Amino acid sequence: MKSIVLIALAGLGYSTLPIFSVALNDYGVGTWAQVLMRLVLMTVFLAIVTIRLRPAIDRRQRFFFFMNGFFIFAGFVTYLLSLELGTPPAKAILLVYIYPIFTILVGGFLLHEPMTPPKIVAVAVGVVGVALTFEFWKIESLTEFKSGDILALLNGILAGSIVLVGRYAHQHQPPFVTLLWSFIYALVWLTAVSIFFTVTAGFGEVLDAVTFTLSPASIFFLLGMVICGTILPYLFLYTGLKHVPSGTASVLMLLEPVGVFVLSAIFLRQTIGLWQLIGGAAILGAGLIASARAAAG
Repeated sequence: MKSIVLIALAGLGYSTLPIFSVALNDYGVGTWAQVLMRLVLMTVFLAIVTIRLRPAIDRRQRFFFFMNGFFIFAGFVTYLLSLELGTPPAKAILLVYIYPIFTILVGGFLLHEPMTPPKIVAVAVGVVGVALTFEFWKIESLTEFKSGDILALLNGILAGSIVLVGRYAHQHQPPFVTLLWSFIYALVWLTAVSIFFTVTAGFGEVLDAVTFTLSPASIFFLLGMVICGTILPYLFLYTGLKHVPSGTASVLMLLEPVGVFVLSAIFLRQTIGLWQLIGGAAILGAGLIASARAAAG
């Protein structure tokens, strides 16, 4: 029971992330600064947690963690940037939740997992849900797709990629060691991209992207994003997964979009349209089907 509560709390914790991010954008703390703080402080936390495990890895594992680090880094950027570009948190989280569908499709090709009828139904329902969420009948050209919405959809694909890589990594290392090395390599990716932009756009542009004016409000929201929206959810989720099947955990994590809906309505005065609600229900339904099959298997 304790583990179930922890995973439920993880879902609710993740639901606070977009609320804090939107508030930070209002106070001039941009996506790059938010990503930097999340990666650095989460890496420090994981290093403290795993110090007794002596988290060494071999060359092959290093490649997987290098790739997982990229997916985490890109996932942080796409999700937070989609919010900065104006995609409502409720819509963003619905589009992110296509990741079980992506996992089914890619897992079938790369991991040779069979495409059973329930999986096919889940994929079909998920695709319909995404189409309804985008209100496809109103789209006359590709230019009408909003950048933030596309980034949220891309984030779902990245989340699915993290799941696929994690399936391999967790077979060879404890979960928190997997996270530590993934976050270390995510910082490597952040550094590499920052150097690239320094060379192409100038150091001043990069400095402007990671600096912001400190105020009591910005510090509060930043700490809230890092602690409530990052560290605690990861801690609760990976602790709970020791005793709860992954399929059951996936269902419990559906509290995340529910939490985003509620918090967006309370703190941001944002509601979701009818078609987004119907499409979102289809996406979450597809996730439930996929999770049920995972629990059964």
